[in-house]
Amino acid sequence: MGSPGLMGNVEGRATKPNPYPVVDGKVVLTDEKTTATEDEIRTQDKCIEDFEMKEYLARHIIINSV
Repeated sequence: MGSPGLMGNVEGRATKPNPYPVVDGKVVLTDEKTTATEDEIRTQDKCIEDFEMKEYLARHIIINSV
C-alpha cells in the first residue's frame, strides 16, 4: 500500500480529473472560452488514465489483501 499516490485512492481523497468540455465541436478549457491545445488535451487525458490506473490498482490490492 505504500505505492506512491495510491493512499489517496484507497482513502477516497483522490478526485477524478474531468475531461475538457466540448463547445461547438471544439475542446475548450474549463473557462469555456479558450480553445485547448493538443498538448493540454494529451496532458489531461494522461491525468485521467493515471487516475483510473491507480484506482484499479488500489482496488486490486484491497481485494487481494482481504
